[in-house]
Amino acid sequence: MNRYRFTANRRQALKLILAGAGVMGGRFAIPFSAAHAAEGTITWAANSGECDPADIARFKEATGITVDYREVISDADQFFASVRPQFTAGLPIGYDVICISSAYTSFYAENGWLEPLDPAALPNVQKNLLPSLKSVKHADIAIPFDFAPVGLAFNRAHFKDGLGSWGQLLDPAVKGKVGLYATPVVNVAAWGLYLKDEGKIDNVPAEMTLEEALEVLSFLKPHIESGQLLPAQGENAGQKLSNGDLIASMAPPVNISQLDPTKVGFAVPKEGAPAYVDRLGIPKGPPIRLPRSPSSTGGSGRRMPRASAATRCNIPMPSASRRSLRRSIRRLLPIP
Repeated sequence: MNRYRFTANRRQALKLILAGAGVMGGRFAIPFSAAHAAEGTITWAANSGECDPADIARFKEATGITVDYREVISDADQFFASVRPQFTAGLPIGYDVICISSAYTSFYAENGWLEPLDPAALPNVQKNLLPSLKSVKHADIAIPFDFAPVGLAFNRAHFKDGLGSWGQLLDPAVKGKVGLYATPVVNVAAWGLYLKDEGKIDNVPAEMTLEEALEVLSFLKPHIESGQLLPAQGENAGQKLSNGDLIASMAPPVNISQLDPTKVGFAVPKEGAPAYVDRLGIPKGPPIRLPRSPSSTGGSGRRMPRASAATRCNIPMPSASRRSLRRSIRRLLPIP
């Protein structure tokens, strides 16, 4: 069994980025938004638990810049739906820095909704970012900061020997106690890896054809309709694993990082696992001049965690095919 041990979290990764975000010797211009209470303040739309408030305080002390830190993103789909009308109309969204789900990075970037970033203004990013993440698409305007596999969280009392394969979730003994992930395409990617290992399809998720993606959906459909697999459980996996509503669920390590590791385990199955790369971006808008920043205070030198068994789950195909697949996925795996 290939077990993935997650030793860092989003807060640790962000310390490397945040420490280098305002270290230019001169003045740093970032977009203005309606959320500014005063010049010298930036407003950050973050996921829950994204950054330690103590790090925010240290950043202000080092740079003179106040960060209005708001944990307003509990669901990437809902946040995107809330800001899309303003972006489309060319209006400010009320935030200067936003956390961007990997599922939406290309949409933000290709619609021109993000400001280009100057690598010279981000020395700690250049120093500490994994080489493999420097080359990901749109890294020039959306900084990768959170990289992890979506593997299997499980109840150790039930799976005493751990979980080694996606196929173990199809055992009738666990029917109705296994959760899929909240993002449908991640489910397709994970089970695509399983079917490839079984010889049912030829390609890994990043190279999957439309026909193969639909084959994965056809495979999942009876297991979902029978109640063997429960759709859209991943974001609440921790709570449900703790109270016994689930005994296994697709989840990233951060979702269970606060749980008792003697009771809840995490594994990357032998077939591999899809991975996400979440980003930080600056939404477009008129610029504001911020106070002069001191010279670099340096970074910790730590690197973001590498998920060696993870496989990216983007599925390249024509846009019309993407729309057809997206409709099929949402019918089978609705987002709550």
